[in-house]
Amino acid sequence: MDVMSILRTLTPGSPVSVWFSNSNFLDTNFQFYKDNQVAFSGGDLSGLTYINVGQIKAIRVR
Repeated sequence: MDVMSILRTLTPGSPVSVWFSNSNFLDTNFQFYKDNQVAFSGGDLSGLTYINVGQIKAIRVR
């Protein structure tokens, strides 16, 4: 299952662990996606953080 398939099943505030290009898994909350940008907030990320979906290597729903 690819990242976008997983993102489409999430609702705002869903707890996830995300692995980016140069990180370990980070615990945060999914907020929304638009085009190729995904917004996360809370947990290991401060404030609302936008990430290009291509930078996400893996995602786990917690």
